[in-house]
Amino acid sequence: MEPGCPERVSLTVDLLRECVRQDVLSRLRKSFPTTFKTHLGIPPVSPESFNAFMFEVLAHSSVIGGSDRNEELLPGYELTVADGSPSLRNAVWQVFFRGVQSGNKSVDAFLAAANGFLQDEGHIKELRTMIDRARQSDAANPLVCDGIQERFMAWVNERLAVCLPSLLSVLQEELTQLQGSFRELCESSLAMMDQSILPATKRRRTDGETSHAADISDALPGCVVVSEDGGKKTVCFSLDPALTAASSVMRRMNTAHEIRRGHAVKLWRRYFTSDASRSAHRATRDVSLDEDDTDASFADLQGVICRRVDGPHNAEAIDACRIRFNHAVWILLHRYQTLFGPRSGEGSGWQLAAPSAVHDMLREVFDVHHECFASPLNAHHSTFNSLFPDVDRPFGSRGSFFADESFSGGGAYEVGPPYDVGVMERMVEKLLSHLSTAKESGVSLSFYLVLPDWDVSSINRLFNCPFHQWSFTLPKRHHRYCSGLQHQRKNKHQYVLCETPTLMMGLETRPTTDRPVDPDVLKSLIKAWMP
Repeated sequence: MEPGCPERVSLTVDLLRECVRQDVLSRLRKSFPTTFKTHLGIPPVSPESFNAFMFEVLAHSSVIGGSDRNEELLPGYELTVADGSPSLRNAVWQVFFRGVQSGNKSVDAFLAAANGFLQDEGHIKELRTMIDRARQSDAANPLVCDGIQERFMAWVNERLAVCLPSLLSVLQEELTQLQGSFRELCESSLAMMDQSILPATKRRRTDGETSHAADISDALPGCVVVSEDGGKKTVCFSLDPALTAASSVMRRMNTAHEIRRGHAVKLWRRYFTSDASRSAHRATRDVSLDEDDTDASFADLQGVICRRVDGPHNAEAIDACRIRFNHAVWILLHRYQTLFGPRSGEGSGWQLAAPSAVHDMLREVFDVHHECFASPLNAHHSTFNSLFPDVDRPFGSRGSFFADESFSGGGAYEVGPPYDVGVMERMVEKLLSHLSTAKESGVSLSFYLVLPDWDVSSINRLFNCPFHQWSFTLPKRHHRYCSGLQHQRKNKHQYVLCETPTLMMGLETRPTTDRPVDPDVLKSLIKAWMP
């Protein structure tokens, strides 16, 4: 792929847009705690409240299609704040009750937060009286005594009914403004890059509009540089210094992303075998690696996979595929960093996944071959649904679960959503709708869910629905998940103990009497979760 060819230019422009996207969304992340406190009187309990809010926004947003619509702040979505926002309601409850059940939250801290939120001296006085009465009765934890929580929750809901709509309105306005800022900053950054890289080149216009891509020619830098650390067995995807020097936006952010070599190979295999130019029979060929391959370099392993898929191949075509792959991986890693936050390890809990042994059992016993909530970084199966169609589709994604209407056609699927009440409410609506449609059509459809064992309305609905077949609960810290940073961590750190009880459930259109679940199968499934 020549440096100045149109495709190379397009890839470079996508890199710049991705950096602008992070710059713009970071403004919302930074302003979120202040906006939250201004309207609710209390700050969010942690940065994860923003991540939950963004997941809810994406789950409730209209999917407008056209994954190549890079002029959108998040391509493919018309960003919409959820009406009532269960995620923000939950963020309020966390401020008061995180640590209460275990007794780690002091009464004084609880009352201070309540005073800031309720802004009602009468309510606070009554709350103090109830707590003092509970103390006098030698209650171990007066904040969880009968009557106190119920009374307080009623006050909180009354207050939320007044102040939450204004917060939602402001957040929606901020999202709309950021969309405009994103477009403007993209235009100015592209112009700056043109002038910096090619100061002597004049802009050419097509149909009266500036065509930035036409201005960048053979002077275009390499864009994404791939380096490997053989000792650490890691691969680093970073932007060419010549490109970052040409953009003030790029200069003020981290533009190097390091992942495990094994994971880089996994991404290459996904990318190369799902390439739209490849025929179906080639994509189904075995491209597993032998033990003899494990000490080879990343570039050598790429070549091994290419030969196993294509046999003798055109070196120039493979090099062009490598360039596209390097760009795709860098944008993938940068997008997810943008979503979860710039600090190391931030947001890793949102990328936790069921262990490989659990996925293997679901495939062997229930014929599951697809995950409804995953990403190219943690997916186990070859196809999955994920947040970002424009970034994830080259690695096997079918796009957002909430926009995928193919489930009613039947099949068996693993469902492990982000542990957010807003996302799970929307998810349950979609699952029950798909199951009902399939049932009416006489189609066999199954969903196998991995959920937090929370007492919330969305999960309780599943226990009472006609499709519920079986379920079991795993106690916290007695089972494991694949780390949300599995693409960065060494094998011995691939798993983490779960900090909350996990609920696993089977939903099927077929009556239980048609195919009762063998108790030994469930025992084996439970064992697959164990450390």
